[in-house]
Amino acid sequence: MAALHISASLPLLLLLLLLPLLTLLLFSGRRRTGNAAWKLPPGPNTLPIIGNLHQLGRSLLHQSLWELSKQHGPVMRLKLGRVPAVVVSSAGSAEQVLRTHDLQCCSRPRTISTAKLSFGGSDVAFSPYGSHWRHLRKVCVAELFTTKKTTSFRPVRGRGPENRGIDPTAFGGRCPDGFHRMAKECQAIFSTFFVADYFAMLGWVDVIRGTQARLQDVFLELDAFYRRLIDDHLDPRRRRSDDGEDTLDALLRLHKDDSNITDAHIKGVLMNIFVAGSDTSASGVEWAMTELMRHPEKLRRARDEVRGCVGRKAKVEESELHQLAYLKCVVKETLRLHPPAPLLVARDDGAC
Repeated sequence: MAALHISASLPLLLLLLLLPLLTLLLFSGRRRTGNAAWKLPPGPNTLPIIGNLHQLGRSLLHQSLWELSKQHGPVMRLKLGRVPAVVVSSAGSAEQVLRTHDLQCCSRPRTISTAKLSFGGSDVAFSPYGSHWRHLRKVCVAELFTTKKTTSFRPVRGRGPENRGIDPTAFGGRCPDGFHRMAKECQAIFSTFFVADYFAMLGWVDVIRGTQARLQDVFLELDAFYRRLIDDHLDPRRRRSDDGEDTLDALLRLHKDDSNITDAHIKGVLMNIFVAGSDTSASGVEWAMTELMRHPEKLRRARDEVRGCVGRKAKVEESELHQLAYLKCVVKETLRLHPPAPLLVARDDGAC
């Protein structure tokens, strides 16, 4: 009986599905006619509603895009649900986007996960271009990323191996409890597919799938984590590090001197340090060791160079790294073969 009921309902279900598809096809045909004057890059054919999303799930995302670019060129047009996108995959085209026309393409799209975890765009990496972004970037470059500040963190970086690839300079040279687990959770949620990013009217699907609840849980945990770090640094009884002012100390000092720097900005910048410094360094080291194990003769040459530099000392000092020319080549080749971030953060020209 159930099978008969389904068979009887099938024509009606197909009709209900085809009606909106036909409507969308009519509208898309009109839009193509109206936009005929636009000179768009080549790209694969799209399907109604989903566009090219079905072509991006066959392998890793950057590998799927590479396969498509071999057919359609280094500048390729895609339709990701309702979102039009252009994929740039050659050095010359990337220079045009990132340097020549940087001002037109320097903003960031607002997605569900980045908007939430960046505290409404209060960071540097995912904030849309504007006066806020320019001010925060200027402050960070002048106060956090100068040569003098980087040099002052040298004693902390010397203790790097015990922090398992995590940059500890934001926390006074130590990794707080739960840091690694939360860093992985944060990275995982950034790469999670949210239906609402591509189909605005289908946000309820994310609720049913549990991705919205997972995002909220990660956000609340990270927010509480940042709050504990800030309160710990503000505690007058806190024992100061012998290495001087750390990143969070500098951010709190800026917050005190500049009314435009809020708690949300501090948490947003800490999130950027989280994402940029947690898995990338560890992944690079793991791949470098893997490739050296695969090529024993290269391992032997790198080992001999390091031993010649170290001599009878316990380890190589940071000031001696310029002597390790072959090891630098190993690192560069590792990053070429196994880039920790094969895709850059998406950019938005503001026209969509």
